[in-house]
Amino acid sequence: MWMNYIFFINIIITLYKNIKSNDSNKYIILPFRTERPKITKDNFLSVYLSNEIFTDIEIGTPKQKIPININFENYPFFISGSELKNLPNIFFNESKSLTYKKNSTYSYEISHYLFEKGYFSNDTIILNNNKINELIFILASKESYDIKYSGQIGLRLSSNTKENNQKITNYHFINILKKYNLISNYDFTIIYKNEFEGNLIIGKRLDEIYKENYNYENYIKTIGSPRSFEIRWHIIFDNFYYKNYSNQSIEVDIYIENGLIQCPDSIFDSFINNIFKNDIDNKICDIKEFYFTRFIICNFNFDILKVGNFSFEIKDINYNFTFMPQNLFYNINEIGKLFVFSNRKLSNHWRFGKPFFQTFNITFNKDRKIIGLYKQYGGINKGNQLNWYNIILIIICIILIIFIGYLLFLYSKINKKNKIKAQELNEEYNQLY
Repeated sequence: MWMNYIFFINIIITLYKNIKSNDSNKYIILPFRTERPKITKDNFLSVYLSNEIFTDIEIGTPKQKIPININFENYPFFISGSELKNLPNIFFNESKSLTYKKNSTYSYEISHYLFEKGYFSNDTIILNNNKINELIFILASKESYDIKYSGQIGLRLSSNTKENNQKITNYHFINILKKYNLISNYDFTIIYKNEFEGNLIIGKRLDEIYKENYNYENYIKTIGSPRSFEIRWHIIFDNFYYKNYSNQSIEVDIYIENGLIQCPDSIFDSFINNIFKNDIDNKICDIKEFYFTRFIICNFNFDILKVGNFSFEIKDINYNFTFMPQNLFYNINEIGKLFVFSNRKLSNHWRFGKPFFQTFNITFNKDRKIIGLYKQYGGINKGNQLNWYNIILIIICIILIIFIGYLLFLYSKINKKNKIKAQELNEEYNQLY
């Protein structure tokens, strides 16, 4: 009896695991890392100005491991091929792959600042330990400038006019994954684990993957491209304010490859006058300049709490994107505290870069052109609160276990009665004979 009972429980557990597995198998997680040289007093401004992140893919037969840059400025998914004259240190040698195929007889002109021409191609590629046959990509064959990347995953929102004409639209990395049924939808999220490492998650929202930490009820979203003609990720904030300063209608472009937050001249000047003036006068902070870009760097005696919070408000969703003081500075060993807001002189543009992604776990949906996040600060629902999905499954499992246990109890009771009756009949038979 108990063996039957355990057997049914195992079936239920297996079904539960299968449901969980089927629900979560349509997404890709690509670990990424920041690559940069050793920081010195001479190069730290240039190093922090950019944010080059890379993930590794394995391509071809036999496999070649290639570092791929992740970028918001560009659109197509490309890999550098052997025809390039100025090759990066690591590149894909298509001639050594037995499974590489060209899907175009000649190289197309590509509207792309990294390379001028490329072949529509396919080969075997491994992502998340999954082997994908004939995954399409563009093999870069002629560079526009000195190409420095072995390849790139472009995450720009849309293709431009020339790219549409050349059918480059199909070669967006997320479009490719969706076409091959490797992801459930067009959502992608960048999550930083620390200052130099993180994950690019493609194909599902965080509450669908990390159910114990994220709750869909706390998910809010806004338009990621307010105007139809825009091809980049872009947010319009109703207000920006800190302390007694405020500014209305802030338009911001979003680029993961920017190492800092770029703000207009007038905003940067207000920071100097309203926050740092006394510390600059007292030599605690200083204004540095590198290639027409201004920075503020303070020594380690500077109290960051005096800066206060910086908030960007979107009224439609009733939410403030708030940067606390600890989000506004990078501590650079033996150098000081670097303010994350910079200014390209004579510029009125806002650009949100790495500090934005480190502070908020932002989800982008390429198909619906929306940007979402979870209302808890930093995007995480603290604690191990179960969501309704798990609760319902647990309740169903409990009901099934009780029901099966009841059936086994009835079966045992009936079987016992039958045994007693059979024994009584056997005793009566023996008495007669």
